[in-house]
Amino acid sequence: MSTTVTPFAEALADTELVALVKGGQGAMFAEIMRRNNRRLFRLVRAVVGDDAEAEEIVQETYVRAYTALARWREDASLAAWLSRIAINEALGTPSPPAACRRICNDRREPGRRCTRTLRSPPPSNEHGE
Repeated sequence: MSTTVTPFAEALADTELVALVKGGQGAMFAEIMRRNNRRLFRLVRAVVGDDAEAEEIVQETYVRAYTALARWREDASLAAWLSRIAINEALGTPSPPAACRRICNDRREPGRRCTRTLRSPPPSNEHGE
């Protein structure tokens, strides 16, 4: 099976691509990734502030989306659905089983287990505003 995306795939609507992926043509998921990669990366990078972490989160987003594709509703925007998954990942929203646990790629501590946590809200003033 070739993973090269063809002009045929580029011409398909999101619903058609998803149907092909669900039907066993997993290589068509590459076109879904191509269409959404830049936007998801920018979205996630805005949340986490780090290119390397954003890349990791976007990859995890695609893994989650691929495994949950059967739950995507055709009446919803695929881009919005992917964005929601990416934001949840970026914020460290846990989903079973402990999805936010990762092996850190930090050279100073190779193999260290780490967990992303929700970022703290910005401090408020004395009056709670």
